[in-house]
Amino acid sequence: MNGNGNNKKKRRKLFIYGGIGLAIVLVIAIGVFAATRGGTKIDPSKLAKVEKGDLAKSVVATGKVTPIIKVEVKSKASGIVKKLLVDYGDRVKKGQLLAQLDKVEIEAQVEQSRASLEAGASQFEQHSRRPGARQGGRGRSGRAAVEASV
Repeated sequence: MNGNGNNKKKRRKLFIYGGIGLAIVLVIAIGVFAATRGGTKIDPSKLAKVEKGDLAKSVVATGKVTPIIKVEVKSKASGIVKKLLVDYGDRVKKGQLLAQLDKVEIEAQVEQSRASLEAGASQFEQHSRRPGARQGGRGRSGRAAVEASV
């Protein structure tokens, strides 16, 4: 029994050391194989001599360009655009003039409104001069009252 127990221990140590040695040899063999394999081949037309300089790269692609922020521009006035002072895609600042409208129609409307104002004011004054006409309790003259109401 004494001799048998020692042999088992010796065999066990031999087995462990042999396994470790085999693993080391296997790792070295895989490393040598990977180092000598060479990897993928590079097309010689894509190789260049190393030079110092600027790099430029362009991308050609199809797709849809969408804005980060979408803004709707609306006008308080309507009319025919005489001059467009900005172009599509230009950056604009708050308060910047974007377009000029044709003033002919707008000025005609202003003149018509002034004529209506004058007619209303004269009618009011004629009405207030008639005997028995009630005076407005607000203390304004006839023209001032009509202008304030327009």
